[in-house]
Amino acid sequence: MHITAGARYHTELSRQLADFLAAPLARARGLLQLPDVYCLFNRARGTELVSPDDLLKAIALFPEVGRCRARCVVLRSTVYIWCMCRLLL
Repeated sequence: MHITAGARYHTELSRQLADFLAAPLARARGLLQLPDVYCLFNRARGTELVSPDDLLKAIALFPEVGRCRARCVVLRSTVYIWCMCRLLL
C-alpha cells in the first residue's frame, strides 16, 4: 500500500494536535469549541498555519493515531465542540 505525502502530513498533524490539546483542554475544564481549537493551534504554530480543512482531516484521524482522549461532538445547533471523553460518560 502506497501512502501519499498528504496522508503522512495529516497523520503527523493529527499527532501534533493531539499532543497540543492536552493543556488547553485542561485549562478549559475539558470543553473547547472547534473554532477555539483552530485558533489556539494556529497561534501556537506561528507562521506554519493549518487550514480548517486540514484541521478537520487531522481530527478525523484521531482514532487511528490513538493519542487523544478527546473527541469532536456536533451539537444539534451544528456547533462543533471538543471535549474530553470522561465528560461524555
